[in-house]
Amino acid sequence: MAITFISASSNSEAANDDVVVTAPASIQDDDLLLAFYAGYGDVTTTALDLTSTGFARLTQKFEQDGTDHSMGIFTKKASSETGNYTFTGSHVGTPPTSVGMIVLRGVHADIWDVTFVEGTHYALNQNFGADDLTQPPNITTLTDGAMCVIFSWVGFTATNIVEPTGFDERFQEILGNANIQCSTKIQTLLGAVNPGTIQVPGAATTADASHYTLALKPAAAAGATPKGPLGLPLVGVFGGPI
Repeated sequence: MAITFISASSNSEAANDDVVVTAPASIQDDDLLLAFYAGYGDVTTTALDLTSTGFARLTQKFEQDGTDHSMGIFTKKASSETGNYTFTGSHVGTPPTSVGMIVLRGVHADIWDVTFVEGTHYALNQNFGADDLTQPPNITTLTDGAMCVIFSWVGFTATNIVEPTGFDERFQEILGNANIQCSTKIQTLLGAVNPGTIQVPGAATTADASHYTLALKPAAAAGATPKGPLGLPLVGVFGGPI
């Protein structure tokens, strides 16, 4: 079963750690809800610690190298979903907080095609320089049809983020001088993925960008033939597929 993007929703609060995200459309049981958040501003002593009922936090980062900000990722398997989603947090001051969520269908129960590793899948505070470009981390998928997901945060600019060539934007949320964005792409064949560059036209040379690159495993198609490490079908003792 191929992974399908269903819907997305996002919201920001200018001076509040708590963010309510309107429920994305057309959620069904067993869909994967994938949420990304970022808090920007006066977080020099305490990270934004965000939680939401029913969601598991995959990762949380607190950066003081460049523009102070916190960002992280939540996951949830849909089950009789009702109402909107409240993300609750607390940290020093009252900086803006943004949350975006995507709904995906056909994701394997194990979710990750590539095990999430902080140092591999995360790029922190890249300065733009004069070319308005920034580079999300590369990734190597292990399964045909994996979905690559890029979550991006940009500080010190209110300009739209332009996703890499071949990726589709799923949400973009701008508040003040900070911006979050999500884009996705189905990687037809397994192997190395260089997402390419993200552009933020007119971004100041003082702007910073941080990114996550993830890979999600598609649910196995009914009757699919399992493959070995070289991509060849696995064969049983009587010559048929295992």
